[in-house]
Amino acid sequence: MKYINFDAVIIGGGIVGLTLACALASKNIKVALIEKSNMELRYNAKPDGRASAISYGSKQILQAFNLWHHLESEAGLIEEIRVSDNKSKLFLHFDHELVSGQPLGFMLENNTLIHKLYESAKNYENLIMYSECHYNLIEEKNDKVFITLENKAILSADILIAADGKNSAVRKLTNIEVVSKNYDQTAIVCSVSHELNHHNIAQERFLPSGPFAILPLRGGFHSAIVWTEKKDRVPVLMSMVDEEFLYFLRQRFTDYLGEIKIHKPRFAYPLSFSYAKKYYSHNIVLVGDAAHAIHPIAGQGVNMGFRDIEILVKLMVQYKKLGFALNNSQLLAEYERTRQADNQAMLLITHGLNALFSNDYLPVKVMRRLGLAAVNKIPLLQKYFMNYARGVY
Repeated sequence: MKYINFDAVIIGGGIVGLTLACALASKNIKVALIEKSNMELRYNAKPDGRASAISYGSKQILQAFNLWHHLESEAGLIEEIRVSDNKSKLFLHFDHELVSGQPLGFMLENNTLIHKLYESAKNYENLIMYSECHYNLIEEKNDKVFITLENKAILSADILIAADGKNSAVRKLTNIEVVSKNYDQTAIVCSVSHELNHHNIAQERFLPSGPFAILPLRGGFHSAIVWTEKKDRVPVLMSMVDEEFLYFLRQRFTDYLGEIKIHKPRFAYPLSFSYAKKYYSHNIVLVGDAAHAIHPIAGQGVNMGFRDIEILVKLMVQYKKLGFALNNSQLLAEYERTRQADNQAMLLITHGLNALFSNDYLPVKVMRRLGLAAVNKIPLLQKYFMNYARGVY
């Protein structure tokens, strides 16, 4: 039987899958990417309302793989972050001038980010993309993994990388256990235009129902909204016409940027967390949300995926140079050990922050407001939190 041979096959052509494919291809690793949707049509399809906060550390990772220059012109800067607790006048202020003057992060709408990564991926001769493609069978034998596509073609590789999201179909084919929890919350996302310039300032307000984030997009006069709300209230908010919805949005947004209007439609996403107890099984390895999915409260989900990519690619290149196969058990164990600790720490932080700031119990409110004020008054602590948010630690 004739096989199409690769070093690695990736299933899932989202942000993490495309970035990983480009990163591996840039290191002379022959890679296939399988994506069930039509990759050419995705950019022109109806946007899903989501935008990603790219940390400064993730920018450095993307630069190392020669990808950032494709994205930079579309990115909005985050130069300040203001965090407040409901209507309290006390707030935590992060300013990029305190950490070398470099931006704290960047904002990119997901459909633009995916489109730019896809265009970059086309430049690699050693990267084959199977668009609008489904697989029928995944088999492991003789230290190889074989993927049978619906057109009967069979791909062969040392390693299969699952980048197909938190409900990963590939992961379900393994014996990897997953711990998960559904929050009693849903994120409503949309983008708005506003009368005044946002001056690259991100705002996050912690409300009893969950965090409300205003994230600066490119150009100064548009922002991405992530409104976390109790899930039983969301159907009513989603059924409203724009003018009705704007009435409630303005109450949370306030008037600090002047008049606001809906720029792109709203979408709702139920929130949950999940983490895999193992990051690999034989020839199959997990990256991104397939391994870990967290609450969006800190905007770190995609950045965790980029750090997965950085470590996995580094190890694959090292082991390949030494003559080892890419499914070497020591390679995969080192990847798991390195990334699992970092990812679980971030999961615990985001889970704890959501529980803390969604609690309206008076003593808890007083303590957290004092905590925000204290961090503001201790420069070393302030810089520590800023660098952690920037992905530089």
